[in-house]
Amino acid sequence: MPIAQNLVLRAGSETSVSGVDPLTGQDIVVPYGVLASGTSWIDPSGMNITTSGPPAKSIHLSSQKLVTKPGSMIDISGGGNLYAYNWVTGQGGTQDILASDSSFAVIPGYQADFAPYAAFNQSVAAQTTFDPNFDSAEDRPNPGFTNQTKLRAGDRVYLGGSDGLAAGYYTLLPARYALLPGAVLVTPQTETARGTGAARWVQRRLRVSVQ
Repeated sequence: MPIAQNLVLRAGSETSVSGVDPLTGQDIVVPYGVLASGTSWIDPSGMNITTSGPPAKSIHLSSQKLVTKPGSMIDISGGGNLYAYNWVTGQGGTQDILASDSSFAVIPGYQADFAPYAAFNQSVAAQTTFDPNFDSAEDRPNPGFTNQTKLRAGDRVYLGGSDGLAAGYYTLLPARYALLPGAVLVTPQTETARGTGAARWVQRRLRVSVQ
């Protein structure tokens, strides 16, 4: 059954699953699952794609009335890179600093005023195999974590300048996004009213080993 009554793709709109930045033409890096025990690649839906690989790219539009205006684009081209992460305790540390909903990632140049959202995270089954702090779910507390501030992923805050990060307004992303190239992990040091940014912050870049 169609989900929408009317769906219009207007002129100049782009509906895309491409892994290429349309502005720069460069491949983008997309977080996509975890490495369970360092050997099995578990995708965001909880499926083991170690041997099968990720599903083919596709776009599904469902509406009783669908209109595609001249100049609209649907892009299912390839490109881009997927990555999964695996936390390994060792000489580099015994505590996974990204397993926290009190720290966040910011990415210079990310201008959207929202954080990634994944509906599967509302499933208890998915939470047993997938990091509950990898994608944000609106108004849903992360099980096992205690957020000591009133901030959450998707809030916009002002950060003072530091080495490698210019002063300005940034959108808070789930902490795992600090693994992306150019991202910075930020942690508020005092309780903060949601969205005000009136806190002291600790900022750090992560060294990431890619295999």
